[in-house]
Amino acid sequence: MVIKETIESAFFNEPRDIYIYLPPGYEENEDRHYPCLYMQDGQNLFSTQGDSPYGKWDVDITADNLIEEGKIDELIVVGVSNSQWRDDEYTPTFDRSEKSGGMADVYLQFLTQEVIPFINENYRVIADRDATAICGSSLGGLLSLYAIMASPDVFASAAVMSPSIWWDNKVILDMVNSNEYDTDSLKIWLDMGYYEQGDEDEDEGEEEAEDNGGGSGDSDEDGEEAEEGSDETEEDSGEENEEDDPLENARVLCDLLREKGFKDGENFVYYEDPWGLHNEDSWAGRMEMILQFLFPGEEQEEDEE
Repeated sequence: MVIKETIESAFFNEPRDIYIYLPPGYEENEDRHYPCLYMQDGQNLFSTQGDSPYGKWDVDITADNLIEEGKIDELIVVGVSNSQWRDDEYTPTFDRSEKSGGMADVYLQFLTQEVIPFINENYRVIADRDATAICGSSLGGLLSLYAIMASPDVFASAAVMSPSIWWDNKVILDMVNSNEYDTDSLKIWLDMGYYEQGDEDEDEGEEEAEDNGGGSGDSDEDGEEAEEGSDETEEDSGEENEEDDPLENARVLCDLLREKGFKDGENFVYYEDPWGLHNEDSWAGRMEMILQFLFPGEEQEEDEE
């Protein structure tokens, strides 16, 4: 079951839709509380949301099947819709070549001070960091990695899918390198597809933003065209980003996280998708593995033992 809610925000000048997936036994088990996964680009996540311009992940169907098979713990999934300011909200710094970015801290305030308290008050979640995870793809993956550095008291786990490591001259690598982690209490999933080189980041909110009369006009990945009328030259508009190899960037990030103490198979997984593209279908296809890593069920835990 997926429920739509709308949250008024003191951090943004417009309300934001969120979508809440509830596990099959939620209504019957009135005394049970559940771990919670917060996901970005929420309007693309669930099968019940009608047509999505870039495709749907069907996270609700995947979770239902895994719960029925005993492969994951029952959980709540909260999908937070993006806005026309997606590039800004999902990035920790301003990228001069993109002419956008740097509002990740504001977005995390919205998430931690408004969305999460709303969910805690209105739904039966386990209101504890150890039961709280964050997930996103592309710029949403970048945001998810940043979140466990900026808000480690809120999120104990992160799924970092096809992160836009190239953003602002790969500033996230410097951030990871300079950050200290309590690796005993953190879990990270990191992935990248073999065929993401040259793929444009499909801005999941772009079409919706245009329909609403919004849009930052900024590109989201690998040198999409800048806003019409900009005096930005081709050389300035992301040519350097186009030369980046997303897979190599992910491998560098993987090595950094291992150096920081994350251990493969324990609190860290790095996965290279042999058929992975930079699109919704590829991300949807990896959710089964991600949910099993973040929220293993009793059957999964017994197999690991």
